[in-house]
Amino acid sequence: MDFGVGQGAKRSADIRSDLDPASNTGQRQNQRDRCWREAEGQLAATLGRSSPLWGCASLAPSFCLYARLTPVFQQSPMHDPVEVRHLRYFLAVAEAGNFSRAADRLGISQPSVSQQIRDLETGLRVRLFQRRGKRVLLSPAGLIFQEHARMVLRQLEKCFQELGSEPGQLRGGLHLGVVPVLNVALVPDLLGMFAVEHPAISLMVEEISSTEIETALEEGRMDAGLGFVTRHSPNLRYELLCTDEFALIVAENHPWAKRRIIPFSQLDHQRLLQLPDSFVMRRMTDEICRKHQVRPRVIAEINAIETLLRSLGPLKSGALMPKVTLRGRQNLKLRAIPLRGKKLGLEIGLLRLRDSPTNTAAADFTNLAKRAVPGMVAKQKRVVHGH
Repeated sequence: MDFGVGQGAKRSADIRSDLDPASNTGQRQNQRDRCWREAEGQLAATLGRSSPLWGCASLAPSFCLYARLTPVFQQSPMHDPVEVRHLRYFLAVAEAGNFSRAADRLGISQPSVSQQIRDLETGLRVRLFQRRGKRVLLSPAGLIFQEHARMVLRQLEKCFQELGSEPGQLRGGLHLGVVPVLNVALVPDLLGMFAVEHPAISLMVEEISSTEIETALEEGRMDAGLGFVTRHSPNLRYELLCTDEFALIVAENHPWAKRRIIPFSQLDHQRLLQLPDSFVMRRMTDEICRKHQVRPRVIAEINAIETLLRSLGPLKSGALMPKVTLRGRQNLKLRAIPLRGKKLGLEIGLLRLRDSPTNTAAADFTNLAKRAVPGMVAKQKRVVHGH
């Protein structure tokens, strides 16, 4: 079930029908209760039960007519519960930045949208928007509310998708974030294996930076991330899959292409292509260079892995990247030459929100990755050392 902001009043009727106790068997009631518990667990992990926002996370299984939320601020309770439509209308206005445009997207009148937002702000006793003429901007409290409103609607969407599934069969979606260097190397095979095990799960893969993955997970916009184990966020669980090592990636026309191993110190003043320093991997290689007192000659900074790799030959340069980078890229005819130096390793892992529900597509994907990724990376290492 899609809780998009353009569906109008019909969506509320659909929700009421779906949640009518008379239309559900005992099995579906238990399944629905489990969904609410999972939603509560996910939000509790983000908010913390001691937070004044924890009231927003208490999703009760005994919703009347359709899903309701308990008060957002415990110290200023609303007389009426926050309802799903309040969240939809609020997000529509936040995204549109204008009440009229939000009303058009929702398919209702502008006065109705304005009244719903006034009711929400009055009930919460907090201003969610700042009015600037015809424009509306989120207040600091509105920014907090937006983050958790998105998370709640996303969890509800998953819940209703699972209601139609057979016992033991996962349904719904999996939104995976992956750092660019691992996307081609690992994701196609992982998706193929996961689709065989869970054909009813819809998959969405987004290639973004490690920092963006961590932010998206914390905000509930993503289910899992495949990247580096940085341990930057206390709100996330970093599960180590395997380790890899940095190597010098070169094209066949590079003067060092036939070498079997290179001391790291010899990279001083050598031509390198680098990622921008917004990439975690670039910051890792900069730190390794500092520790070895090496200053390479950076010919170009390129923010796309594929473009960088394809530029190695024309620019007669090398690149410091993990050995697994070349997995799935045999057509580029590149070599990964092992380096001799200190602390050249890096950890590859799965990132998830701490205390997130265990019986989910993300948990099953994590288990699959734990089984499959170490073998993929180990095989690529053998290929590198076999040259």
